[in-house]
Amino acid sequence: MNKDKTFDYIIVGAGAAGCVLADALSKDPSVSVCLLEAGGRDWSPILHIPAGKVYALGNPKYDWRYQTQPDPSRRGKTEVWPRGKVLGGSTSINGLFYVRGNPADFDDWAASGNDGWSYEDVLPYFKQIESYCGGDEKYRGRNGSLRISDVPAPHVLSSLFVAAACEAGIPRAVDYNGPEQEGAALAQTTIHSGYRQSASRAFLRDALGRPNLTLLTGAHAESLEIDHGVARGVSFRRRGGTLRWVERCCPRTRQAR
Repeated sequence: MNKDKTFDYIIVGAGAAGCVLADALSKDPSVSVCLLEAGGRDWSPILHIPAGKVYALGNPKYDWRYQTQPDPSRRGKTEVWPRGKVLGGSTSINGLFYVRGNPADFDDWAASGNDGWSYEDVLPYFKQIESYCGGDEKYRGRNGSLRISDVPAPHVLSSLFVAAACEAGIPRAVDYNGPEQEGAALAQTTIHSGYRQSASRAFLRDALGRPNLTLLTGAHAESLEIDHGVARGVSFRRRGGTLRWVERCCPRTRQAR
């Protein structure tokens, strides 16, 4: 492997965003894409069988096991924050619930000066990535790579809880990823045919067959090379050595950014 190598795009981290970006960018055969991931490959069955999450969470092979600072309001108590250290990132070890952000939050971001981040702006992208057979087509996608499903056999207590909430005056959320998020409902999940739909499984599996996409696992990024406020390269550690890979400084790349 060359110490220095050049790509049109270098993506640091193969989590939810990294997998989607690698898939989207590598669909253009005229560009070269590199995806770096500090963790390993997601070969283990515990990362694909939903019940396997109990063995993945807290496992240093798949989990960064971050710990919070002591909380003075709780007598110095600390918390463990699981984060995925594997292809798919935290989507490979999380609780498999599928919940979009609240529309009002996106609108607040846009109102604060972040153009392109209103709910109306981001909704087409939510629809584009998902495949869900329920809800209103105005808000839900049907043909995306990420397959969403309702819990096929909810526990009886879960159904009773939702019913009790409705009796107490809390509205029933017909589709909490649709027009109205407030209310009580059974969960939507990132499970399809009994398997976890991680970002790796949904977006990266087919993309890795493209010759213009290079994946490196066990590549721990150490620093970015910044050129006039734009990240142009990355130095990373792998197998005991440090490598430096850079993006091509071509007009096409600059325009894409």
